[in-house]
Amino acid sequence: MELFIQLLAIISIFGSSIADDVKCENRFGAIVTDDCKTLYRCVWGRPIKMPSCPSGLIFSPYYHVCVYRFSQFDECQYKTNGNDKGDKLVDKACSSFPCKNGGLCEEGKNGKTFTCNCPLNYGGETCERMLTKAEQCEKDATLVTSHPEECQLYYDCDRKYAAIPSFFEQYLQECPYPQLFSEVTRKCENFTKVDCGTRKEHKSACDYRKFMCDGPNCIPCEVEHPSCEGKKDGLHPHGWKKNSPYFMICKGERFISSGQCETEVELHEFKFPQNGTCVSRYEVPKEMGGLLPDCEGKMEGSYKDEQGRCDRYFACNGGKPSVMKCPEGSSFDLEARECVEGELVDKACSSFPCKNGGLCEEGKNGKTFTCNCPLNYGGETCERMLTKAEQCEKDATLVTSHPEECQLYYDCDRKYAAIPSFFEQYLQECPYPQLFSEVTRKCENFTKVDCGTRKEHKSACDYRKFMCDGPNCIPCEVEHPSCEGKKDGLHPHGWKKNSPYFMICKGERFISSGQCETEVELHEFKFPQNGTCVSRYEVPKEMGGLLPDCEGKMEGSYKDEQGRCDRYFACNGGKPSVMKCPEGSSFDLEARECVEGGKC
Repeated sequence: MELFIQLLAIISIFGSSIADDVKCENRFGAIVTDDCKTLYRCVWGRPIKMPSCPSGLIFSPYYHVCVYRFSQFDECQYKTNGNDKGDKLVDKACSSFPCKNGGLCEEGKNGKTFTCNCPLNYGGETCERMLTKAEQCEKDATLVTSHPEECQLYYDCDRKYAAIPSFFEQYLQECPYPQLFSEVTRKCENFTKVDCGTRKEHKSACDYRKFMCDGPNCIPCEVEHPSCEGKKDGLHPHGWKKNSPYFMICKGERFISSGQCETEVELHEFKFPQNGTCVSRYEVPKEMGGLLPDCEGKMEGSYKDEQGRCDRYFACNGGKPSVMKCPEGSSFDLEARECVEGELVDKACSSFPCKNGGLCEEGKNGKTFTCNCPLNYGGETCERMLTKAEQCEKDATLVTSHPEECQLYYDCDRKYAAIPSFFEQYLQECPYPQLFSEVTRKCENFTKVDCGTRKEHKSACDYRKFMCDGPNCIPCEVEHPSCEGKKDGLHPHGWKKNSPYFMICKGERFISSGQCETEVELHEFKFPQNGTCVSRYEVPKEMGGLLPDCEGKMEGSYKDEQGRCDRYFACNGGKPSVMKCPEGSSFDLEARECVEGGKC
């Protein structure tokens, strides 16, 4: 009874809209006119005209709701030419789906012309071309969007360069180190608040473009901005100025600041960073620039101070050394092997004039000295860190690793006449993806090299050979996409996304790239997906494919969304699968199956 009252109410509301020329075959149902502009509801056999669709929409004869013109739900664009079989489509401009890459086709008034309304990142007559960021900015001057590869970079279409800086391109901006660009807030944020997704998250300041240098006489970035990658929060020895009093502060594997340890009053020299704090050099191993003795091969007992101080000695207990100080007014007796009363002998080396691990050698009279400095230090008292060029002057056969980057090394036998950009004198780089081995002293396959604390670049674009210092450079990733985080095998191209282009990865390194073959039947390229090249019908739409979506659809068969009469897709368990009709048949919209001469 309640339903009957509701129906009477509908009739009373739309009573003036009852049509005389429309006949209802059943008591209840719906009728859409041939031009799909009008919908009638049948109520007890009486046709009631419904309100018209908004502009740009028409009624769907199948779903009986308003749908967008020329969308996959617009059956009107497939109306027949009047024959009974319905096996021929009306020739309309948009019926062939000319607009690519998600472009919306808008038909002209005569039905024979069309205009493609392209997404922001595509252009061309049929949206066939991916726009550059500069072209996107011309379409929308308010656009602020992330860089596709690097998390600290973004594009701001409101900030146009008069002169484009090195390592940048028009509209490209960079967050201050160590901030990253958030795709949520569309601005630079603290790195702890940003999810980079697939974008590369640089932790070292020297990977930020601001700190890159394009001159032949550049001071290496790591001198002022050492890397904290792989290090815990707190104080560490300086990454570049190793075996020295200099330290760096790390947080979240980011470099925060640097400094120099205070002077140890008693020894009149700087302390060294060790285990998160500044300590006496007597607590630091020799291989780290300290003065801690070595008990290897020594018996238990006391030994004279290795630095020549008479009021000091060191003891070996359980194979471990400990430096001791004699009581005031006494000195260590070499024969007694203990401290005895007596004045200290005033000799040239007793004041430890040689710094940074230099060995003090006294003159014959005991009043002069000579410092034999380690390879990387020089000066009268070894007080100065030598440049690599100065080290090469001391030893022309020297081949040594770069302290920070595993693919770099110094070869003192290879001097540049003109130093290349991003390099310094004697600095060499292994071919990508090789790395420099500190064992064999040469470039080796990356699988055979232990980089230790040196940074191991996996992306070719982090190798200096592929860096570009001109304002009109093609981004390195176009030819050398990154494979970081990807399994071995074939993947969609990292830069040319949603396209037939692929890349081959091994050990997270880029090996090669290529283009999938053409699918003969569809006359278009296949797309890379799940390690191989497949039909676009197997690739999701968000990845440039044509795989339909079953969300909101019931189980069953549906017409092909691309308008192909010999195809349809089925939804089973919410998953789509594209099917092909047998030769000579087409998918019938009413029968929902393939039939000979079906009504497409």
